[in-house]
Amino acid sequence: AITNVPDSPLAKAAHDVIALNAGPELSVAATKTFTCTMASLLLLSAAIGRNTELRTQLKRLPDTLAEVLEDEGHVRGKVERFRYLSECVVLGRGYNLSTAYELALKMRETSYIRAQPFASPDFVHGPIAIIAEGYPVIAFANKGKALASVMDVIAAVQARGAEAVVIGNAKEALAAADVAFPLSTSLEVPEVVSPFPSIVIGQLFAEALAVLRGVDPDQPRGLSKVTITR
Repeated sequence: AITNVPDSPLAKAAHDVIALNAGPELSVAATKTFTCTMASLLLLSAAIGRNTELRTQLKRLPDTLAEVLEDEGHVRGKVERFRYLSECVVLGRGYNLSTAYELALKMRETSYIRAQPFASPDFVHGPIAIIAEGYPVIAFANKGKALASVMDVIAAVQARGAEAVVIGNAKEALAAADVAFPLSTSLEVPEVVSPFPSIVIGQLFAEALAVLRGVDPDQPRGLSKVTITR
């Protein structure tokens, strides 16, 4: 079990427990538990593979995220144009597929936007038919093996008139974007850890958009912190 509550029923039912130690998650729309879960999985991978380089990259993350958070004002400054957004798609691939799913979830939870996540290559096999002039497509584009595929889809949706919104550190993708949210950090961000700063930008975007639309992002309508699953 990977959990932020070590004495939870899930933890008691499991043979082994990885505690997130993230502290109380007060907002209904959880953020740090998502980030800590990713970190725990990577730490587990590094331990199993005895990957010292990955451990070093993870240790640098606090400094990377601190730099990204310092750029919060620039993120908020670009949110106004999305005030009346009602639907969009969010694309990612490889390590950043989960990043796309997390941002889409946060936009649905906090601003009630019909945000649909897709793996970037899967999107062109049918779903791309929804693209019309001005349709927003948010893509995570970071340096690495997945970038070429993401770039192809950005070009494809722009050819159909979509508005491409790019989050990442790939200069060519940011240059091609209609709206760019660069990862503002002086530190190197390898693809394997790129989801961490990328989703922080995404979560800042979702929170700022909710506030702009007059919604309390900590208390979305119809949601509670605990749900009963049977």
